[in-house]
Parts: sequence; structure tokens; C-alpha cells
Amino acid sequence: MVTFLSKKLLFVVAHPDDESFTAAGTMWQNHKKGGKNYIFCATKGERGKGHFTKPVSQKKLKQIRRAEITKAAKFLKVDGLFFGGLPDTKVKQHSKQLAEKVGTLIKRLKPDYIFSFGPDGISGHMDHIAAGQAAKQTAQKFHLPFVAFAASPAVRKNFKYIKARRRHGKYASSIRHALPNLQIKVDAKIKGKTLGFHKSQAGPSTLAGSFVRPVKNSFLNYEYFII
Repeated sequence: MVTFLSKKLLFVVAHPDDESFTAAGTMWQNHKKGGKNYIFCATKGERGKGHFTKPVSQKKLKQIRRAEITKAAKFLKVDGLFFGGLPDTKVKQHSKQLAEKVGTLIKRLKPDYIFSFGPDGISGHMDHIAAGQAAKQTAQKFHLPFVAFAASPAVRKNFKYIKARRRHGKYASSIRHALPNLQIKVDAKIKGKTLGFHKSQAGPSTLAGSFVRPVKNSFLNYEYFII
């Protein structure tokens, strides 16, 4: 049973586009049911390189990726988008600062649930893992339920392929994917549109379209959580 739709939800992510991959469809459903969604993005993804024909500076990429997540949030009718200003690939080194920022937001927004990455970070990205750890610890401090983003069966099955695509960032040497206990069917058109805002990370195709079909279908049609 989905207990958090129609509630006030705070999503803590590491980079622009994390929110779209993990929970765009859920945010849309929550909004449609009268709930409120807030996104806290720890970094602006300046180390994501991007897919450009010419080199782009980290300063410029920050601006581009901030604009992308802002467009995605506006489309999803998110009630608040906040940035932590932490350095990309170094979230772990700033975990205390991240927890303090999330705590300040919790006091201000009074959310009903906190969402973030679990110990696997789905992709194993160290920033994902660090953001999730800080978010979970802060949720526990404020006695709030924590919901972890979870990898879909298709992602787990095709993880060797996903690992081969990882070109930028720092990743855990090995991870064990936790199994979700909640699957939400989402609107594929809404999810695809939201992913489409993150053009800097898409390469020659759309962000979802750059994956093999089973992974693409899982991203577009379902979202998975551990609650």
C-alpha cells in the first residue's frame, strides 16, 4: 500500500537528473493527489561533463544543469527546489554540512516523508550513497519516515551494462542492490518528458532512450522504493 501519496515529500538527491530518474512519476502522482513535493539537490553536477561538441567549463555546466533541473521541477509542479551548493564528486567529504542543510529544510517545510538513495546508490555513485546516508540520518533525527530509491529488476539484471556506461564520477568498488518492497506504476509520457529536460547528459539521444530497451522501459513505466 502506498502511504505517502497526497503527503508532503522531501526528495534529497545528489545531482540534477537524479530526481527525474528515481521519482519524477511519483512526484507527479503526489501532486495530482494534492500532495506537495520538494527537491533538495546537493550539487549542481558540474563534474558530469555533459555531451557537447565543444568543451564546457564546470562553471558553465553548473548553469546548464541548474536550468535543466529547474525546468523539470517546473514541469512536475514541484513546490520548492533547493540547492546545497556542495562540490560534485565530494558529497561524502561534506556530509555534516549536507545533513545540516537538510535539517534546516525539515524545520522549515515540515515534510511527512524524506526520500533519498539507499546504501547502493542505485548506480553505486559515491555522491548518491553519501546523500542517502545524510538524508536517512537526518530523517531519523527528526523522527520522520525515510524512503529509499531502489533499483528496478531490469537495472539489477543489466547492471554490467550500466557499469560500462559510467564515464564520470566516483563509484563504490562493489555494491549489493537492496530489493524494493514498493513498486509504483507511473505515467511513461510524464516520465519521458521530465527526463528530456536533462539534455546535457543525454548524448545523441534522449536520456531514457540511451539505455537498452528493458532498462528504458523500467525507467519510464515504474519507480521502485524501499519503505
